[in-house]
Amino acid sequence: MNTDRILISLTPELKTYLGELKEEGYTAAGYIRGLLEKDRQDWREYQASQSQKGKRRIRHSR
Repeated sequence: MNTDRILISLTPELKTYLGELKEEGYTAAGYIRGLLEKDRQDWREYQASQSQKGKRRIRHSR
C-alpha cells in the first residue's frame, strides 16, 4: 500500500484521548485511518442515496 504522511495539530485534550487509546492497543494512525475510512464509506452511501432520489422514471405511452 502506497501511503503519504500528514502532520496535524491537536489540542491537549485530543492528544490525551489518543494516549488513552494507545493504552488500549490502538495506534493514532490506525484509529484516524479507521475514522476516515468509515466516513468515506458513509459519504459514498449518502451520495448514492441522493443520486437515486434525483432520478426520474420516464413513462412511454403506447
